[in-house]
Formats: sequence, C-alpha cells, structure tokens
Amino acid sequence: MKLLFDLFPIILFFAAFKLFGIFAATATAIAATVLQIVWSKYRHGKVDTMLWVSFAIIAVFGGATLLLHDENFIKWKPTILYWVFSTTLLFSNLLFGKNLMRSLLHEKLALPAKVWDHVNLAWSLFFGRARACSTCMSRSITPPILGQLQAVRHHRHHAAVRAAAEPWRCR
Repeated sequence: MKLLFDLFPIILFFAAFKLFGIFAATATAIAATVLQIVWSKYRHGKVDTMLWVSFAIIAVFGGATLLLHDENFIKWKPTILYWVFSTTLLFSNLLFGKNLMRSLLHEKLALPAKVWDHVNLAWSLFFGRARACSTCMSRSITPPILGQLQAVRHHRHHAAVRAAAEPWRCR
C-alpha cells in the first residue's frame, strides 16, 4: 500500500499527460503531492522529510513549467530529485557519520553497521545512476519524439524498433 501511495502522483501525472498533455499533467502532479501531504498529516500526524523534499522540487520545477509555459523545467525535476537523494545519502554518511538508510529502515531490518554502510552507498550510487539516466532522457527526448516512439512501439519487429529509436539515443 505504501508503494501505491508513493507512486500516486506519478501515476496521475502519466494519466493526465496521456489525456491532456504536459501542462495539465504537471498541475496534476503538484495537486497529487499536496493531497499526499494532507493525507499523511491527517493519517499519521506527520509528513516524511522525503515527501517534503519531493513537494518542494515538484512545486518549484512544476510551478516554473506552468508559469513560464516551458516543459523543460518539469523534465529536470526527476534529475534534481535523484541528485538530492544521491548527494544526501553519500555526504550525510561521509561528513556527518549519519547513515540515513539505517535511520529509515532500522525498525524493519536488523543489520550490522558495516552492512548498513554498504546499503547506504549502494542506494547513493543507484540514485546517482538514475540521475545520469534522467539527464540523458531529459536532453534527448522531446514531445514529438515521444509520439514517434509510441508509434514505433506498436511495431512487432525488433529490428524496426531498434532502427527507429537509434537517432534518439543519448550521446
């Protein structure tokens, strides 16, 4: 259920994007994140820090997208979020000796300190790699290309799909 709660704004974003376009999807994602915060406060009496961070980023980048009518800002939202997660996980442990993964999961998992250090580093590297992939995608995919790729997706021949997608690979 927690996974569905965490994915709520993303699911609504993609549904709104498919039906109404990027600007309606951006407004939907901001509204869904606000609803998450309200629900979390009502249900649990507090709001997780990561939800506040996610809201701040979606509000700033989504707000800029809507205010300036420029979709590039919302494309950078996942990249910035992954950068914040990766950097925070890495440097909280290295500079302050605080293992955030242990802080988040110690009630659910009992692990030795050395293993927690590896878990924290692994998640930091994961978010760093996700940031790199997100950067690549935000620089190389535009709405017309998305439409073309969706059309190509319906082809059954693997060679045709590879040939069509080749020009849009991140360099």
